Amino acid sequence: MRTIFLLVFTLTTTFVFGQSPSGTVKGTVKSPSGTPLSRVSVQAANSGKSASTDDNGSYTLPLPAGNYEITYSAPGHTPQTVSVTITPGATIVQDIILATQSPSIGNANPTPKPQPFFSEAPLPDR
Repeated sequence: MRTIFLLVFTLTTTFVFGQSPSGTVKGTVKSPSGTPLSRVSVQAANSGKSASTDDNGSYTLPLPAGNYEITYSAPGHTPQTVSVTITPGATIVQDIILATQSPSIGNANPTPKPQPFFSEAPLPDR
């Protein structure tokens, strides 16, 4: 009888105290045209936790309970930051559309005009 009591007590305390006070943020990141974006960086500020999207634009980021600023970034797209509150055991679905970044004129690298290989000066008369 004592063995059964110890077994039940151990399993109960493991279940109650073994639960981590964490939750999950998950979702899909797409372009404005609705195309899923792969390899988007998903970072929760001040947590040291990050994830990246798969080929379907999906991500999952487990986080301890708390308030977070989550930044989504990818080359050629404008980064986006959202605030989320994680509660123990909860899963928050946060779908994102990342705007396409327009190239700035300051970054343009025009191709130089080719120079002729011969002189355009008139030849002397003979």
